[in-house]
Amino acid sequence: MDLEPDVVTLLESDSVILVGTVAPDGLPEASRGWGLTVRTDAEPPEVRLLMPVASTRARENLEATGRIAITVTDVETLRSAQVKGRVARFEPATDADARAHERSFAALAEAIQRADGTDPALLGNRKPGALTAVVATLEEVYDQTPGPAAGARLAPTEESQ
Repeated sequence: MDLEPDVVTLLESDSVILVGTVAPDGLPEASRGWGLTVRTDAEPPEVRLLMPVASTRARENLEATGRIAITVTDVETLRSAQVKGRVARFEPATDADARAHERSFAALAEAIQRADGTDPALLGNRKPGALTAVVATLEEVYDQTPGPAAGARLAPTEESQ
């Protein structure tokens, strides 16, 4: 699967990240993610995502089904992409992850202020506590930017070709 460089740039940007998981009975769960990185040198490509340890239902779902959908949206342009895949492993978050998260959270808060005027200080209570890392292999990538191309496949899977 080849990912276009601009898609990788969006996925790794300081944007809003929503994580979708599903329980074995089909009940969906949405939570927040942080600090997504893409490994295009892996085959298939992988993403590494930070999630709050407190997202226990999401973690339980990931452990049970392995299925994950991650949507990344730039708050200023609304450009969005969604990746779907399967969890490969969990990793402890590192000190470098914590520093990167602090920088990314501040950049996102500033982008939100530029987009809608929200004072970054008001977003402080949205910071997650302890983080854990989830590594997932990518199976599908979609454009989720509002408009006529929303839902278009950006990186087709083997089955769709």
